[in-house]
Amino acid sequence: MSSIDSWTDGAHIVGQPDTFYDPLAKHRNSDDEWKVIDSPLTKANVTKRFVDFVNAEAAKGNREVLDLLPEDESRFQVNISGTDWIATGEQKRGGWLVRFQDNTEANQDIQVKLSGKFDRDAAISASDKYIRSKIAPEVEYDELSDAESAALQRLSLSSRESALSQYIFRRLPHELAREYHRLEQQANRTGNAVPFLEFCGTDAVHPIVEEAISTVWTWHKQIRVTPELQSYFQHETDGFVLSFPLLDSTYDRYLAAKESGLAVEEAPTLSELESLDDESVRQLYQDTLRLKSQTQGRARGILA
Repeated sequence: MSSIDSWTDGAHIVGQPDTFYDPLAKHRNSDDEWKVIDSPLTKANVTKRFVDFVNAEAAKGNREVLDLLPEDESRFQVNISGTDWIATGEQKRGGWLVRFQDNTEANQDIQVKLSGKFDRDAAISASDKYIRSKIAPEVEYDELSDAESAALQRLSLSSRESALSQYIFRRLPHELAREYHRLEQQANRTGNAVPFLEFCGTDAVHPIVEEAISTVWTWHKQIRVTPELQSYFQHETDGFVLSFPLLDSTYDRYLAAKESGLAVEEAPTLSELESLDDESVRQLYQDTLRLKSQTQGRARGILA
């Protein structure tokens, strides 16, 4: 039988057609077998069929195929280590759209948009940092020993700022205490206190900072905290960031109110005010004017 030389389905087939072979199957040199000689069209067809196969298997979730594919640089899905959160991100026009899901379903999903300047790794890192900033940390704080407490009380009489710093440092666990000290030293050296103040405002550190301010201030003033005084301070400082100047001014107002003879218990309720007779209303008005004249000009802000 004569040799056949023809183009079939994009393959240049040469040989004796005694037996049919798949045109896409390549065979070693043999006089009695078909041989497939590569052509551009053959390669294109093979590539298309391969790509279609891979896409189909990937869509099915075939793990063996997925593991062999390069990562899509425009998407990611990662577990946030040490948490129950999963971050899923997709690069959109103008930035990364990231959705956070809580595996325990204890929290609602959170969706944020991150900068379009981030590559995939930077977007993952930014997502990790973001969700951790939203999670209230569970921190075990160190307790002050009796000796430490006594020493800090004595220090507060001469320098409440030094006592405050030492109180916070000794109450924080090791890693947080080390970072607190580093940022405090950096602020003293550079004059830029912003990173230090931001650290003090984090969820892990802020509770101890407020505890330290309240405790050291009380030690410095050497006053006994009565239920009346505590109630007044809770009412007057509610919603403000605690600071020594804030507590100082609150205490000044408390003393002025005591000296004027005004009650300093919790503010009366609306129903109590509505039940006052005319004479009581006039008296309350006069007392208020007198207190205002005595305290006008006193610091009422939360900053020094």
